[in-house]
Amino acid sequence: MRGDKNCQVIEGLEREWRDALCSKDMDRLRALVHPEFVLIGTRSTGPFMMQRDEWLDAIQRRDYPVVQGLILVFSSVYVVINLLVDLSYVLFDPRVRY
Repeated sequence: MRGDKNCQVIEGLEREWRDALCSKDMDRLRALVHPEFVLIGTRSTGPFMMQRDEWLDAIQRRDYPVVQGLILVFSSVYVVINLLVDLSYVLFDPRVRY
């Protein structure tokens, strides 16, 4: 039963993000992202650091290189975290072997 409640919370948060993005409501997106959020990454031109308002403005201006960089950074973090979780299964569950 506890898992169902967690799933509902996650689905609710996804719905909020989707609705804000689809309606292009930048004020609502700003409210959903923590004000101290900083994106740090690298591009072909070198390292960069963007504050929350800078990358939300880049999305609104349709600054495609910045948006592509955001997608690349977020998807890379997602893949690395999933890889670490999969590899940690070996430590916590003796039935799993790679």
